[in-house]
Parts: sequence; structure tokens; C-alpha cells
Amino acid sequence: MNEYQHPFPLLVPIDKTLREYKGFILFRGKHYPVEIGISSIKETIEDCKFNSTPEFYSLLENSLNQIKQRLLQCKDLHHFFYELKDILDRQSTYDTGRANDDSIQSVVRHIESLQPFFDIMDEIDSKTWVLDPSTPSHSDTSRRIALGNNCSLLVEVNPLSPNTYPECRLLGAERAIAPLRAKLNGNLSRWRIDQSLLTNFEVLLEQPFPHKQTSNAREFLSECSICYAHRLENGESTIPDEQCNNQRCQKLFHRTCLFEWLRALPNSNISFDRIFVYIHRIRMESLSKYKLVFLGDQSVGKTSIITRFMYDSFDITYQATIGIDFLSKTMYLEDRTVRLQLWDTAGQERFRSLIPSYIRDSSVAIVVYDITNKNSFLNTIKWIDDVRSERGNNVVIMLVGNKTDLADKRQVSMEEGEAKAKEYEIMFTETSAKAGFNIKALFRKVASALPGIDTNSLGQAPEMAEVILSSTDNNKTPAEQASMCRC
Repeated sequence: MNEYQHPFPLLVPIDKTLREYKGFILFRGKHYPVEIGISSIKETIEDCKFNSTPEFYSLLENSLNQIKQRLLQCKDLHHFFYELKDILDRQSTYDTGRANDDSIQSVVRHIESLQPFFDIMDEIDSKTWVLDPSTPSHSDTSRRIALGNNCSLLVEVNPLSPNTYPECRLLGAERAIAPLRAKLNGNLSRWRIDQSLLTNFEVLLEQPFPHKQTSNAREFLSECSICYAHRLENGESTIPDEQCNNQRCQKLFHRTCLFEWLRALPNSNISFDRIFVYIHRIRMESLSKYKLVFLGDQSVGKTSIITRFMYDSFDITYQATIGIDFLSKTMYLEDRTVRLQLWDTAGQERFRSLIPSYIRDSSVAIVVYDITNKNSFLNTIKWIDDVRSERGNNVVIMLVGNKTDLADKRQVSMEEGEAKAKEYEIMFTETSAKAGFNIKALFRKVASALPGIDTNSLGQAPEMAEVILSSTDNNKTPAEQASMCRC
């Protein structure tokens, strides 16, 4: 019987006949006592008795049928112990049904504890005009609530303590939010924990929140004066959160857009939360728009170049452009701002009949070929001829050799591209949409050649501007802040 005294389970005989054993089974880090009795000297499974504690039996409740089947298949007790060990090892990696029930109940209790938070957010969504997020849900703990006159209140509600005073910030022109900030700070002692968050804010601000159904949309949904969009499409999906303090301007803008524009200007320096930059006065109302049409054979990378320029990304999956696609982006040059309208055309032959109508009123034609495809380079002659026949010499043409990241597969040399550009008296460059090589340089080169733009003429002398990226300095008066406007 010594062969049964292996580490699992740990058994010792308790009589001289070696028919009764006691020991322990280790399961989920705990030892459970077991008793085994064999009534016959044959030591067969049929007459084996196995006893343990009720707790151990309850843990094996879901596996009893499987244990019985294994028991019948085993020829002796020794093999059964190994089968039992395998079953216990497999079951120890899973929770019992009772544990799952406890976990579910725990989740339910946690959700029920958040009900006051859900009620407060529902009240805000139903009784006020929520500007951000555009589609509020219980997963969003912040709300930007309209106050009127291009002012709004941004609150961050604590789900575990929704009735306490939350983190909040007033957004808008300083002249408009200064009185509201004074009321908010002066009435802070009137906050009552037994009242809803919305009621408390109405008491502190001494005014009710406007409702979406009774308010003028123009007061809140103005477009950004920099990117000309109502909402950013970079994942934030926010409406303009700042307003110019100059009373002659009062235009709304995204703080992110202002930062990106200033950072892109030459000679800009960033120090902590300030940008120091030489800038020129820009008149938004004189914004020039130019149409750029992209031409070339199928799969040369026209769409990829536009995507890299617009979103600084590259999609490795190829999808052919169907018909015509249109995108728009604002570029900030040294002396002016221009709006580029990008027209992405299909390279398939069946769409060729559509191309002339889009070339007809374009300012720039960008003819793209694949440096790894000789035929796409030879076909650029037809695309250039199409542009010349529609626009004559009243158009800027740029020849672009794309996919320089595949230099080992190159079929068209740079010298060949330069020679063709020189022959047709057009501009030339090589790019890699995948690597982002020369993409920004391509569009800046095109923008500098646009009609009516003289990059050497900088107008008035530049001046140094200090732009604070953090919240408005409360120590400055509205008049002092308005004098800093560069509109």
C-alpha cells in the first residue's frame, strides 16, 4: 500500500490491515481532511469509501458527475487520485458559482450606490443646455453648461460625492465671466449638501440656467475663428472654449487651435505656459481660399498624401477613391492665412470624364506618380495635358513622385522627375506619405506659389507678442487684457 502514499493526497494508514487511511487534500490553498476505506483486500474502486467535510463537498458540487465518471474509468485507487488531482487543478483556476454570485451582487451594489450621481447628471441634461459633450451619458463626469452671452460653466462631478462642490471653471470673455466669478466665490458659503448640484449653482450664480428649447443657438454654437469648425475632430469634440477680450473682435476660438497656430509660426519660443513669437496682424475676414486638385493613376498615393497632411496618419489598408472626395484645411504662412480646399480624384479610367469639371476652376493641380511604377510616371503627361487644356497657364502645377520609402524598388529616378518638370515648366518634389517625408514641405511650397501671395513681402514690421496659454490672468483688468489682442 505504500504506492498510495504519494504527495496528493497525503495519506497514512490507521490500522494494520492497511485498509483505512486518513490524510489531507490541498485545494485552493486550504487543506481538507479525507478518510478512505477499502473493505476488500482486492483494493478495487467499487468497494472504496471516500469521506470528507461538507465544505469540501460543496466546493466540488459542480464537478461531482465528472468525478464519478472518472472514478468508474479508473482501475485502482492510485489512478483515481491522479484523476482527482487533475479535476481539482482545473477547477481551482475558476471561481465557484457562489463566488460569481457574490461578484455580481457586488457590482449591483456599486451601481446602486451611483444612483445619486446618475440623478444629478440626468437633471443637468434635461434642465439645461449642455454644450459638451455633444451626446452626454452617465460615463461622462463632466458637463459644459451654457450660461448665455457666449459664457459657459464647466463642471467635473465626483460620482462618489455628487452633491459636494465640484471642480468648475467659467469659460468666455473675461468681461462677461468676471461678474459671474465674483458671485460664485462670494456665495460659496451658501452651498447646501442637501440640495441638488444644479440648484446650488443657480443660488451661487444668482441666475437660472437657460434651457436649450428657449435659447438662441447663435449665442452658443458659433464657429472657431481659427479652424472655422463648430467642434474639434481630434477626439475632444469640443466647441470653442475661449473668446477674444477685444470688444471690437469678440470672436470665439479653441484654445488648442490658437496654440497650434502660434507654435507653427517661425521664431516661436515656448516657456512654461507662455509662447513668445514674432507675429503679424491677421485679418480673418480677408482669408483667401484656393482649390487644389490631386491627379494621377490609381494607387499612386493621392489619398495617402492628403491624409498625412490633414491628420498626420497613414492607413496601411488600401481603398480606392470612388469619384471625388473633398477636404479643407487652413494654413498659416508668415504673412497671411490661406484656406486650402483639397479635391481628391479617382485614378480609375471610368472616372476620367469627371476630372475636367474639377480642374476647370482650380488654382493648383498636383500630379502624383509612384516611383516604383514606371507607367504611372509616363501617364503624368496625359494628366498635365488635361490641366493645360482646361486652365492654360493660369494654374500652378506640381509633379510629385511618391513612395520614396520603397527606394529599393524604385523604377523612376529623381533626375527623370526633375527633367520632366523642367520640360513642362512645372514644380517638382518627391514624398513619402507612409513616412511623412516632405509632405508639409510640399504644401508650403505650393502655398508660396499661389497667385496673389508674395512671401518676400511681409507688410508691416513684426512685433513681439506674449501669449499666455493658461487661464486668463485675473489680476489684469479687462481693458489691459483687451489691449493684448492681436486681431
